[in-house]
Amino acid sequence: MKLPRCSGILLHCTSLPSRFGVGDFGPSAYEFADFLSAAGQKLWQVLPLNPTGYGDSPYQCFSAFAGNPLLLSLELLRDRGLLQDSDLSQAPTFPADSVDYQAMGIEDLVVVGPEGQVVACAEGRSPTSELLLHLACYRAFDDVGSVIHAHPVWATMFACSHEPLVACVDEFTMYVGGDVRCAEYAMSGSAEVGTNAVAALQDRGAALLANHGMVAVGPTPAKVLHIVALVERTAQIAWGARALGGVVPLPAKAAGDFAGVYQLMRSL
Repeated sequence: MKLPRCSGILLHCTSLPSRFGVGDFGPSAYEFADFLSAAGQKLWQVLPLNPTGYGDSPYQCFSAFAGNPLLLSLELLRDRGLLQDSDLSQAPTFPADSVDYQAMGIEDLVVVGPEGQVVACAEGRSPTSELLLHLACYRAFDDVGSVIHAHPVWATMFACSHEPLVACVDEFTMYVGGDVRCAEYAMSGSAEVGTNAVAALQDRGAALLANHGMVAVGPTPAKVLHIVALVERTAQIAWGARALGGVVPLPAKAAGDFAGVYQLMRSL
């Protein structure tokens, strides 16, 4: 196919002007398209428009098919009767020249004691609603220095199916210890969430929480964050493998050898 020579502009929609924090598919997008046309431009390279993933990167999306809900135009939703003017009038004031994607700072962390008592916190801050889950993990495992509870999309799909995530990648077993079990269901915020999670975490670095999400444990926050990312990546791989005919687990000997490496690494 022969393509005529042409020019255009690279600009992500979030960079368009908006009083709602980031640019979207609203009036500014239409005005920019009209500007390109009037200037004789033929191309608008928009970059990925999917939900941003780790590090707020559009190149590490949680879904290759979903659109980023932040790009929905509140003004167009109002024009279609889905929002009222009063809804838009409640929008906070955002900086005109920048966006803070990591608004939470160290000063926002809530320090909690081993019995769940708040030791220190900024005004208006409170512990996580899953405090009992975190405390249960710390009490059950002497070698755990960090607990992360998250709701990554692909891993949560397995959690909602009550299916374990099979160890099918070498790296996965080395850092997680083997198949990631799915804990029995318990209501969010209850002590039973922690009890069931601890049972599923035996000799593992992560567990799925039925109809909820996942939890990961380890010696440091950095290592546990790596486990969370690895579980999510492996869940996506396993889902794709199913489409190709099914997931093939690691051979038993290899799985045992890598599990031994995990135990060694967890102790370091």
